Amino acid sequence: MARWYNTATSPDAGKPRRSYKNPKPSCALLLPLIGALDSRRAQQVMETLLQGIAEHTAESVILDITGVPLVDTHVAGMLLRAAQAVRLLGARVMLTGIRPEVAQAIVGLGVDLSSIETRASLQDGIAAALGRVRATPHGWTTI
Repeated sequence: MARWYNTATSPDAGKPRRSYKNPKPSCALLLPLIGALDSRRAQQVMETLLQGIAEHTAESVILDITGVPLVDTHVAGMLLRAAQAVRLLGARVMLTGIRPEVAQAIVGLGVDLSSIETRASLQDGIAAALGRVRATPHGWTTI
């Protein structure tokens, strides 16, 4: 619950203010996607992703599509919407696990994923995300 203080009558009036610190350390989240994505499942992925970002105060999110057999316009659109929602919450999104046939399909569909940072493998994505997140005992969280 937020507390409001009148700075003029507060016992701390005139003292230097401390900056707000988030009670939880920032972290990177990993959301591995496995199997086909239909409309219902895409909505579930979006809700899980956004809830995880809010709950863990994530700075970075990795969406790993290694286990997604086919990327069509529907799946690509879902990835774009997810990336936009993640950015609205103040986090960065990264797409990993793009196999050659998936990359070819995305290019063939004419879908522009240039607004999403990509890495070829999950390992590369983790290394990039951990480079951005402060080292903490709980710096990596899987949702």
